[in-house]
Amino acid sequence: MDRVESALGVSLPAEYRDLMLQLGYGAGPYYGLWSPGKSLNEFRGWAQEYEAEEGRPVRPTDLFPLAADDLRDVEVRPVDRDWPCDGCIPICHQGCTFWSVLVLTGAFAGRVWDVACFAGFSGEWVPACRPPGWWDPGTPHPGQLPPLPRPPTLVEWFAGWTERCLTNLPETAEPHSARDRCT
Repeated sequence: MDRVESALGVSLPAEYRDLMLQLGYGAGPYYGLWSPGKSLNEFRGWAQEYEAEEGRPVRPTDLFPLAADDLRDVEVRPVDRDWPCDGCIPICHQGCTFWSVLVLTGAFAGRVWDVACFAGFSGEWVPACRPPGWWDPGTPHPGQLPPLPRPPTLVEWFAGWTERCLTNLPETAEPHSARDRCT
């Protein structure tokens, strides 16, 4: 973690450090949480490409560009801001052109936002919502859970995914032992 913080020039949120130390990476929403090193490498790659094409550097130490006014606007439509951007790092890939990012600076430090890029670096930003868990699309959805705060902290977001996974388990699911898988 110290190496990543040194490379970024900014401290990682305490919740992120704790989550990485207690649970690690790989598991989690969408395609799983990236390791801090993977997040740093992804950020660096996109930032270099952005600077080469747009002529403007991306700095994780600068203020995250979204503020309280943007949060009100996002209730109507996603907020348009470039990705990559200052003050945040990607923490997981959702597939296609969608990512979840952890804010490092500004009013939303420690919070998770989702961004989609459909053309170039033009991003559409929304506060992260409860990530999907396991669910068989051929069956009725097992029920509603309350919405997460907007935007959620990293722990609220990760716990929201865990709750969704537990809610989505079939009620008739039997516990399996390792021995059952071998027979």
